[in-house]
Amino acid sequence: MTDAAVQQVEQEALVLVSQAQAIAVVDRSTFQAAGLFLRSIARYIGNVGEVFDPIVDAAHKAHKAAVEQRRKFLEPAQSAERLVKGEMSKFEQAERARVAEEQRANEAERQRLEDEARLRNAERLEAAGKPEAAERALSAPVMAPVWTPPVQPVAQVEGISFRDTWDFEIEDAALIPREYLMPDEKKIRAFVKVLKAEAKIPGIKVIQGRTSAVRA
Repeated sequence: MTDAAVQQVEQEALVLVSQAQAIAVVDRSTFQAAGLFLRSIARYIGNVGEVFDPIVDAAHKAHKAAVEQRRKFLEPAQSAERLVKGEMSKFEQAERARVAEEQRANEAERQRLEDEARLRNAERLEAAGKPEAAERALSAPVMAPVWTPPVQPVAQVEGISFRDTWDFEIEDAALIPREYLMPDEKKIRAFVKVLKAEAKIPGIKVIQGRTSAVRA
């Protein structure tokens, strides 16, 4: 490709747009003229292909080769990343379960110790001849704090974080509500192209259009 070739197709493009804007098909004569103009556009498109198709093909091949090279070097690292992430995720989930269980156990122990303290207070008040105060002591807050062992937090690594992810799998497609379904437009279009006006699909309106084919 030369600069001259590029400049030529660029100038022709500007001329074509200007000429197209001036065309109005109102009779047989202008209809014929518009047809001839379309053929000149087709020739111009062919010229653009001759100038730029080799460049596009070469760039596509280079891009494809570069993508393949990148994939070859990325895949081992991505595979290793998935393996290590899987192991860390399993451990992190186990850590979260451990913390939750220890917190539940601590809460149960705290509750048990507070209940024992309330019972002792109530027994002391009962022995002192204060039955009403003893009754209230059974549900009163415990004044002295109850100590429970600290829970070791979930293990962390600087630069690594975890988050919940959510996905789905279809168990029975027939039960999916309509608002979650998408029409298969490719299948519908293929059906209409084959049967044309005879295509009958509930909820689908078949539209007939008209287009032109141009030979350079």
